Amino acid sequence: MSRLGFHYYPDDQHYTQRDLEHWLPLLRAMGAGSIVLTASAQRSIPEPFVTGMLDGGIEPMVRIPVPVGSIAARDAEPLLRSYGRWGVRHVVITDKPNLRSAWAQGSDWGRPGLVERFLDRAIPIWEAQRAAGLVPMFPALEPGGDYWDTAFLEAALRGLGARGLDSLRDEMALAVYAWAYGRPLDWGAGGPDRWPEARPYRTPEGCQDQLGFRSFEWYHAAAARAGAPSLPMLAMGGALPGEEKSDPSGDIHAERNLSIARLLATAEIPAYVQSFAFFLLAAAPDHALAGAAWFAPDSSPRPVVTALRQIAASFEKPPKSVTPRSIRHYLLLDPASVRWETLADYVAAFRPTVGFSPEEARSAEQVSLVGDSFSSELEARLVRAGCAVQRLSWSSIARRPAPKVSLSHPHNVASMLAGVIHG
Repeated sequence: MSRLGFHYYPDDQHYTQRDLEHWLPLLRAMGAGSIVLTASAQRSIPEPFVTGMLDGGIEPMVRIPVPVGSIAARDAEPLLRSYGRWGVRHVVITDKPNLRSAWAQGSDWGRPGLVERFLDRAIPIWEAQRAAGLVPMFPALEPGGDYWDTAFLEAALRGLGARGLDSLRDEMALAVYAWAYGRPLDWGAGGPDRWPEARPYRTPEGCQDQLGFRSFEWYHAAAARAGAPSLPMLAMGGALPGEEKSDPSGDIHAERNLSIARLLATAEIPAYVQSFAFFLLAAAPDHALAGAAWFAPDSSPRPVVTALRQIAASFEKPPKSVTPRSIRHYLLLDPASVRWETLADYVAAFRPTVGFSPEEARSAEQVSLVGDSFSSELEARLVRAGCAVQRLSWSSIARRPAPKVSLSHPHNVASMLAGVIHG
């Protein structure tokens, strides 16, 4: 699937059948593989819009930008179950929790232990996502922010480990933002290894930091320091908002966005960045960010759209320097510690390729290492091969939802698995 995607309207008012019929062909013509949809916490996006996107080959990613702590897990569960039943994998609840304005009660912000209190509110939501068959999603942080974003992320991931929730942490994906801020697209490339002088709230002159398009490299480093080096990332919004005011012709908008699109079609953007949503597909005429939209309010395209259509075919091809992905999801097992009964529901529900071969796993888009017997060296080799790697515990697999189909002989686990076991 193409990593290129779009952030749909910045509101939750454009989900009719007419909207679907209008936008789906345009998204496909631009080579998009995903779409970020803003939703309410009170009601779901209409099922026909969600399933229509899925049937058209576009993966919906839902964001519910409510304040931290404003929705309890028990209230979110019906929404999460509905989205999971329709085929959605990623739902992000809350947005930019490292900003004071993102908290439901202003007094919460000033008290000690902010990150721990964030975890108190977020963990039940993540558990509910996991129970609904969704990927637990760490919400996107504001680059920089009132609480420095990389420090917030590292502290939160360490906090999950300290609470004994390593299995939950290792199943997560990170929502991120990747704004260019008018800087070159290679600003901050190499992360803290290349720019060790950068510190929270202080970037010395001549040094670079995460406040640019390459923010994902800094988040990857922060996650690795916290013991989670393989978390996949989904850019829920990125590119150029704010630059359009000095670009009435749209030429700069086109050139910069096309540069990002070309990067996404190569191995220069790491494989752990699984999708990138350009901000913004469309907006109402009176919206503050209407000038950043790829389509004007009358649906006429900006120059970038025509140019992107001309190169869209390249997004369906694997990056030139990355091994072709012949397998979608490989579940790598240690033959000495397989628990066949525990695997049954997981495999029936999600249909991964199951096997024992690290070499075969290198051909997969995503590799799940099951159990704790696999070395960090093997994990690193898979990441270098272009795989998105996660670690799953046997207990987390056992908590996965049961399949929606009945097995004629549920006792015969080996027979059921026979069609998907390799190696």
